[in-house]
Amino acid sequence: MRSAAGPFPEGSSYCANEVSALRWVHATLWDTARLAYALVLPALTGEERDRYYAESRLFAGLFGIPKERLPPDWTAFSAYIDAMTRSSILTITEVARGMAHRLLAGTDSWLPIPGAYRSVTAALLPPRLRDAFALPYGNGEREDAQRFVACHERNSLVCRVSCVIDASSTARPAPPKAAGSRVSASAAAVLTTGSSAARMRWPSV
Repeated sequence: MRSAAGPFPEGSSYCANEVSALRWVHATLWDTARLAYALVLPALTGEERDRYYAESRLFAGLFGIPKERLPPDWTAFSAYIDAMTRSSILTITEVARGMAHRLLAGTDSWLPIPGAYRSVTAALLPPRLRDAFALPYGNGEREDAQRFVACHERNSLVCRVSCVIDASSTARPAPPKAAGSRVSASAAAVLTTGSSAARMRWPSV
């Protein structure tokens, strides 16, 4: 390393394939996927969450992470995420901060980056890291993130209802419908699950 960062002095070596580095990347990928899923779909139940993590351990093996170096269950995994988030091992350097801002601005991409991505990213980051990345998160950003997620949740809901209706119509002959009936009982159940965006506890500013 060309300069000191957190507990790592200048001149420290770095290897992306070192097990502790691989373990953290694996953890962030699976935990972030879970968080993103819960933004627009009903959150996983405890049983589903345990199975999700158990299957993620199998995936980790494909990348050379020994199972004995992974948290054994969801409780231990959550504790590991929390400990790392609070640890000085996660230190945001000036270079990392610059990379994050360029990424969220779409500086090096020909694809347009929705401005709300910045707000959603800030909302999902732990406050310590959000501040270290110098990502603003006031009432405006909070409301922007809520609107963005609500829009995508509506799109997800339409897709889910369409799938339920299609599955119901192809699985068996449709029973006689009462006057005015427009969707199946299963589709109606999907429609009444409530808003994930409304249920989610967005971090306060």
